[in-house]
Amino acid sequence: MRETGGHAFLAGIVIIGALTAPSSWALPSRHGNGSAENVGAEQGYPGDRNRLGYLNKEDQGVLRLFGKASYRGQKATDLASPADQYNRGRLFEYGLGVPKDYKKAVSWYRKAADRGDALAQDRLGFLFENGLGVRKNFGKAVYWYQKAADQGDPAGQINLGYLYGNGLGVPRDYSKAAYWYRKAADHGDPGAQINMGNLYEYGRGVPRDYPKAASWFRKAADQGFPEAQYNLGGLYLTGQGVQKDDAKAVFWYRKALNASLKTADKGDANAQFTLGALYYNGHGVPKDYAKAAYWYRKAADHGNPVAQSALGDLYYKGDGVPRDFAKAASWYRKAADQGNSFAQSNLGVLYANGQGVLRNYKKAADWWRRAADQGDVKAKSNLEKLDAIIHGGK
Repeated sequence: MRETGGHAFLAGIVIIGALTAPSSWALPSRHGNGSAENVGAEQGYPGDRNRLGYLNKEDQGVLRLFGKASYRGQKATDLASPADQYNRGRLFEYGLGVPKDYKKAVSWYRKAADRGDALAQDRLGFLFENGLGVRKNFGKAVYWYQKAADQGDPAGQINLGYLYGNGLGVPRDYSKAAYWYRKAADHGDPGAQINMGNLYEYGRGVPRDYPKAASWFRKAADQGFPEAQYNLGGLYLTGQGVQKDDAKAVFWYRKALNASLKTADKGDANAQFTLGALYYNGHGVPKDYAKAAYWYRKAADHGNPVAQSALGDLYYKGDGVPRDFAKAASWYRKAADQGNSFAQSNLGVLYANGQGVLRNYKKAADWWRRAADQGDVKAKSNLEKLDAIIHGGK
């Protein structure tokens, strides 16, 4: 393909022929609202765990101290309790008995949040983060999550950790991400426990420690979360942090499979991705690339960046789908735009090789640099090769 920018003397040079792939699939866990329409436009994370969310009772639409006025939609005053104001916000956010209206949800949450209600502060942060009923504003999301987190609210803590881990509204700081995830994890939050496992597995914000990663994954796995069960199975398969045990690996993979099957058809992007990974790797089920592609696409269509990156891999290799570099580039870009380091690295490869896109070494370097900034070793190596070629050609 024709080169469009970059260095003309590099034309025809293939920088790298192999794509970057994660050593284990892991999806950052979040407290969101769980609806498919709000799963997209999310950033990546160590292991790129999707933040579809693990929902506590409040997040599943269970309203607290729910009064008759809330049920009947009677006119409320500013003298209503913060709990009642929070409940009203939930009604409008989810469309429970009233038309869904994010602006009204914001209004009621703000009333309760201004009076110190931690749950309302967390929900208000979520709406600001996602631009629901208000203009998207990561700075205000940080502000409200911080208020909720400081009061010990696990949802606020995990959400604040997510923003620190992705540099949204604050400078990226894995140590602070780990600090807030740990607080939520110590409250028993399975999403935070999975994220702590990811941090220890990848050594971000904490020293790399596979036994601690296994310990955190087990806590969430014992609560029935398929992503944790899948990751724990992977550690048993490789013997990282635990004694290598193929039987236990299969045990946890089958647990993950059964748990995922229960929720995947309901639109749970995490479960859909986990099913795809199980079929792709043949863990607990016969290897089946076509079924892997089917489940990856479902999760990818929900905005899951890891699934988007994985689907790009399938199109690049022709596993379970016809080989198509253009489609590979398209899916890599969707994931890369969300901060997925593997997709960023691989998109750089496609630009360097002119596969599915016009060859452009400048864009290749830009994507490799983004991935390298997140610790991607192959991207860093490619940048060094590119730099050597450039300076060697002068």
